[in-house]
Amino acid sequence: METIPKNTCTKIGSIQKPHGINGDLSIRFQEQFYETLEKAGTIFLEIDGLLVPFFIAEEGVRFRTGDSAIVALEWVDSGEQARKLAGLSVYAKNDEIKNSENSLDLRMLEGFLLIDQRKNPIGTIGFIHDFSGNIVLEVNYHGKEIMIPFNEDFLISIDQGSKVLALNLPDGLLTLDDD
Repeated sequence: METIPKNTCTKIGSIQKPHGINGDLSIRFQEQFYETLEKAGTIFLEIDGLLVPFFIAEEGVRFRTGDSAIVALEWVDSGEQARKLAGLSVYAKNDEIKNSENSLDLRMLEGFLLIDQRKNPIGTIGFIHDFSGNIVLEVNYHGKEIMIPFNEDFLISIDQGSKVLALNLPDGLLTLDDD
């Protein structure tokens, strides 16, 4: 069996949870992939580090918002099967990505280690949100999911080879309440 090389695909989102009892899945994706998901016939789920193809059922995508959809996959027809897929990353082939009007492509930062200006590790970037043009990085920081605004003025460097993003963050941004 031939595997799909990860470098030929782009992460477009993740499976949040099952939807209903018939195997439908709630998928959260980045808004720039709306058209990609709308036209996709196949998506790839990352299972045990490998990308496994899943075919989208005919008329199997129902959009709920600009960044979430209910998706029906062929051969996934029960809530139990759907629960096993919850939390998995969703990928699409690079040559099937439909470009949106946004020219700045920050989705490549998912999986990067975020460090501050003193080279202190903050955490791994899990998801990039676009709230009406305001880019926010979702990062696991000391076991909690936090949101860090991305502004080009904060940018120190992006090292694609090492997958490290360095930002000059404002004072007080990373203070966690221990209450």
